Amino acid sequence: MAYVPVGVTTSSTGLAHLVATYYSKVGLDRAQKTFRFKEPAFSDMMPKRVGRTCQWFRYDNMTGSTSLTMTSKIVGGDLSQYSAFMSLSSFVQDTAIDQIAENASDLLGYQAGLSNDLIMRAVIDNFNASTVISANDTYLTSEDVRGGYTRLQGRDFLPFEDGNFLCILHPYTWFDVVNDPAVNGYTDMFKYQGAPKFLNSDTNARKQGGDVFNGVKWLRTTNVNVTAGSPNTYRAYLFAKNGVGYSSLEGAAPSDVTDPNTQKFRINTISSRGPTPYDPTGEMGTIVSYRYTFLGVVTEGPSGIGGNFRYVTWDVPSRLGL
Repeated sequence: MAYVPVGVTTSSTGLAHLVATYYSKVGLDRAQKTFRFKEPAFSDMMPKRVGRTCQWFRYDNMTGSTSLTMTSKIVGGDLSQYSAFMSLSSFVQDTAIDQIAENASDLLGYQAGLSNDLIMRAVIDNFNASTVISANDTYLTSEDVRGGYTRLQGRDFLPFEDGNFLCILHPYTWFDVVNDPAVNGYTDMFKYQGAPKFLNSDTNARKQGGDVFNGVKWLRTTNVNVTAGSPNTYRAYLFAKNGVGYSSLEGAAPSDVTDPNTQKFRINTISSRGPTPYDPTGEMGTIVSYRYTFLGVVTEGPSGIGGNFRYVTWDVPSRLGL
């Protein structure tokens, strides 16, 4: 009689304890937006105990030699305070398989950075009806952008210190600009003898991810204003120098975070040390919180301030068809 071994597998009856699960104690990475809307703005700081209204002024230019009167305009706004917190019980912390307090701090920090970026974007979007211009084509092209900063130059507005205007746009819109086949568009540069040299230069948009091209510094983020439709439209923003600004109260400014994957918003952490008069049973484990003050402002163009807006916007679909 041949020997037949008895097989024992995980499907064998009577071995219920083998039906167990291993849990990784490190969470998977999250897709996070980059925060761009403070980058075109100048920054200021208010000292404590001077009130909550921040005010700037700008002198009006004199008109040739026909007037010797000095006049000025006032730009101002009120500081606001923003705060939030999350609390974790000691029981949750003692039974969680991950470092839940650290993860709560990270999540709240991302929320704080995103909210600050949205606040600044809302200040800029508030005047979209006055700043939006039509694209020459259905999609945003290099010609549209050149026309945009030429409009700004035509108002005597200056580029930023690096000599470039600054454009914030969605990656889908950036795709349309880089792949614009029109004359003097990006792809048109490949027709010329200098293309190989250009491809190796620091201004090559594809090599550098599109940092500088066509007299514009390009900043890509998915946190632009998007209007749902068939198709969606994505807002692109082109700025000259000193068109927008922001201020905070000394000691209570938001953290400067652009990439939340590598930078962290400042979060306050309070850890319980057992029973206290306000927590007699010691059930409060950790509280994470943030608090900051912020004021965003458009410095020229709105009613009451006068002048021309120092930025233009487009609401455009994308060739990607999303």
